[in-house]
Amino acid sequence: MKKIGIVGGLGPEATIEYYRLQDYIHEKLIRKIYEETKQGLLRIIRYHGLHREEWSEVFGGD
Repeated sequence: MKKIGIVGGLGPEATIEYYRLQDYIHEKLIRKIYEETKQGLLRIIRYHGLHREEWSEVFGGD
C-alpha cells in the first residue's frame, strides 16, 4: 500500500480497505498474466520440440 488518503469521500478506514483491495486485485492480475505467459511459452517449447534440459537452460528454471 503506497498511499493513504481520502478516496472519493470515503473515510480513512474505507480508504485503507480500498487500497488493500486494489493491491490484491493487482497481485491476482500479475499472477494470472505470469501463469498465462508461462503456459504460452511451454506450448511454444513443446511445438518446437525442445527437450526439458534445453529449455531449462534457456529459461533458467522449471
